[in-house]
Amino acid sequence: MSEDDLRIAILKELEISIQAVSPDFMLSPRQKPFSIDSKRPLVDLLFYHRNMECLIPVYLKFGNVNTDEIEWMKLNLQILTKYKAEEGGNNPIGIILCVLDNKQHVELVKLEKSKGFISKNLIDRPLKQIFRGKLKDAICQAHKQLVSGEGSGGK
Repeated sequence: MSEDDLRIAILKELEISIQAVSPDFMLSPRQKPFSIDSKRPLVDLLFYHRNMECLIPVYLKFGNVNTDEIEWMKLNLQILTKYKAEEGGNNPIGIILCVLDNKQHVELVKLEKSKGFISKNLIDRPLKQIFRGKLKDAICQAHKQLVSGEGSGGK
């Protein structure tokens, strides 16, 4: 099982499971990926949350997150704000999902700091919990599919 196969399987599981959490999560249609640098695509998944009125770009990373990735996600958020955001909508919230051995970490990235109790407790924490739980489930499902031969590339 290669890292690419695992990545594809995890992303497929996340597409389904995040949308199942709430009808407010809409997956943006897959578009031809473009990159800012030659190393990384802009994002792996792009959701729009109807209630929060914001885009949520998601990037899956194997390994620990570092400051370069956080700055890279902030650049993506700036691009999305400029070219994709709905007028009157809120700034996008970036999510970096980190998978390292048997651990998962969710890094929330915003262009501005969270202001006050409501932002931190009613938006940031629940969003991190949703993605952390679904990432863990997606990894388990992806491993099962790849071991049984149902994953990308199939039987």
